[in-house]
Amino acid sequence: MTKFLSSEPLHDPRAAPVPAASTEVKCTTCYMCACRCGIRVHLRDGGNGPEVRYIEGNPEHPLNQGVICAKGSAGIMKQYSPARLTQPLRRKPGSERGAGEFEPISWEEVFTLLSDRLARLRATDPKQFALFTGRDQMQALTGLFARQFGTPNYAAHGGFCSVNMAAGMIYSIGGSFWEFGGPDLERARLFVMIGTAEDHHSNPLKMALGKFKRGGGRFIAINPIRTGYAAIADEWIPIKPGTDGALLLALIHELIEQDLVDHEFVARFTNGSQLVNLDESSDDFGMMLRNPDGDILNPKRPHNFWWWDRASNRPVADHAEGSEPALTGRYTMPDGTLAYTRDGSFQKDAQGVMVTSSGFPVQPQVTIPPDTVSLTIGRDGVVSALQAGQAAPTQIGQLQLATFVNTGGLQSVGENLYVETASSGTPTPNTPGTNGAGLLNQGFVETSNVNVVEELVSMIETQRAYEVNSKMIQATDEMMKNAAQTL
Repeated sequence: MTKFLSSEPLHDPRAAPVPAASTEVKCTTCYMCACRCGIRVHLRDGGNGPEVRYIEGNPEHPLNQGVICAKGSAGIMKQYSPARLTQPLRRKPGSERGAGEFEPISWEEVFTLLSDRLARLRATDPKQFALFTGRDQMQALTGLFARQFGTPNYAAHGGFCSVNMAAGMIYSIGGSFWEFGGPDLERARLFVMIGTAEDHHSNPLKMALGKFKRGGGRFIAINPIRTGYAAIADEWIPIKPGTDGALLLALIHELIEQDLVDHEFVARFTNGSQLVNLDESSDDFGMMLRNPDGDILNPKRPHNFWWWDRASNRPVADHAEGSEPALTGRYTMPDGTLAYTRDGSFQKDAQGVMVTSSGFPVQPQVTIPPDTVSLTIGRDGVVSALQAGQAAPTQIGQLQLATFVNTGGLQSVGENLYVETASSGTPTPNTPGTNGAGLLNQGFVETSNVNVVEELVSMIETQRAYEVNSKMIQATDEMMKNAAQTL
């Protein structure tokens, strides 16, 4: 074994053992990649303190079970590489940034320099301090220090090979891939790997894949190149770089189209049931729709989201007891805007409130008692309920009819709802049977407002007028033809 960029060996393998040297083995975790395999480190103490002599896999560790890769074995170089920094360095006075000219200084000088600079920044503007760390798995500690210092400008290493995968799986199934847990290949029959980097979960995953394939499992790899894991795949799908999103959206489309989605799982463990704001004029367009009056639960991560309950056909708080959330569709929220409808097929929601067929509450609100035996709506709009044990019904509400100067000016907003406009004029609420507003009939279907006889007569008149005009045009053409021939 030679020194870095040197032919001089680090030690002579033929030399006799150091006299009175003692050896011991320490169990720890490998940090050469994100797998965190268990390792056993062999130490030798020859009188100058313990030295790392050899690294091997720990057969008692549940993750790698003694398997170790070349990179893990080379972890000894983290301790003895000639390129390793062993003391603080400061750029030489007068040298330019990037020139690579440094001089060693003591730890006392470092502490004095840092404390002076940080104290000045904290007293003036803490946000001028930015903290960035590498992949040392200490982001929680460094982030806590930055927040206590008063700066939001802190970050750490994050790779495209892992962070996107970890975030996606945390949001979808509650846990990510590599060091937070691997795939359940012991129970799986089909395993699809999409673009996993070769250095992630290498030892444990290679062991599991070998066992998976020997047990008859089918392995599909989706990767532009066929190396590493993809080399042993039963099917390799070489998509073009950058088309991962298109492929996944196509798969999702087919799952939804063929209704192959586990509805209960999606509702319970994902945010797939939460309503999304589709109002392009809103500042929250594309974001999850929130209920400002809902239960926040955790101020740092509010949970006041909406579901659309399929049973009551109305919005409810997410994970509301007894609700059945819709996973697809577009819905109109009752945002407080007053709308008008000709649809009189009213229903009762889960709370006993009288609503339209689309789930919007009728105004003024009518609440039907839970022990109601029969419900009556009078021609004057009075709503009466006969409750169990009562001899006579009780009035529980009053329906109103609204009239407009120009009903044709009303704007349709869907769900059999109309809203007033400047063209329609303001509504005039009336009790049915007053001011020419008409009466209500319970249990009747609205008849057509077309007079069949009049429409048939009008159609015949129109047809005859068309025939007369057609003959006049034909006669004119004949006259023009004769005139042309005479000339």
